[in-house]
Amino acid sequence: MNSQILIGVPDVETIKVGKKNNIVMLFQTFDKKLPKYEIYKIEGKKEIKIGENNKTRFNYEFIPKSVNDKQMHLLVKIPYDGKIIEIQNSMSFNVKN
Repeated sequence: MNSQILIGVPDVETIKVGKKNNIVMLFQTFDKKLPKYEIYKIEGKKEIKIGENNKTRFNYEFIPKSVNDKQMHLLVKIPYDGKIIEIQNSMSFNVKN
């Protein structure tokens, strides 16, 4: 758990405004067991809790509000050795109506 990267892979190349667009989120270590962690989306300076998991993979539904809503920011907080490790992911998408 000393080194983790959170990678996002969208199901489609072009994201659609107002539609649920699935983004598969993966930790780079597929064979490790993770403790229960919390998932947050970041909007401005606010952290909004959107779920929990303990697997190395989870899905996130990104729904852009306009063609200018091109960025997604996620934060995962994982308890480890009495501390909380924070891993962030930011992605930009090609968004169309």
